[in-house]
Amino acid sequence: VNTAARTEGVNKYFGTRICCTEEIMQGCLDLAFRPIGEVILKGKETPVMLYQPLGGSDGERAWLPDYCAAYAELTAGAPRAVQAFERLRANYPQDPLVDFYWRRTQSGNLSTHIVMDEK
Repeated sequence: VNTAARTEGVNKYFGTRICCTEEIMQGCLDLAFRPIGEVILKGKETPVMLYQPLGGSDGERAWLPDYCAAYAELTAGAPRAVQAFERLRANYPQDPLVDFYWRRTQSGNLSTHIVMDEK
């Protein structure tokens, strides 16, 4: 219950409405998800991989491969992640998760590892 409550609470940080753990994602085979990051929730020591479930049709999720490619660059710590998230932000300026990672890459943070210091 504690992890679920803290997972729900980080939505405001990422600009998402719903996020879930990898365990929940694996139980929802009929949904599409995008990775949010390896998050250490406040009061925890072990990171938990969080995902955002996506609604809509396949056409509405046409941007998902671009996001996943940029996220993979970031996971690898590759400097190309900066340009990848710049392109994503230019193409999808209303996406809060893209904006979150764009701001991180602009400050030199090339990681999907996120430590939460608030609930």
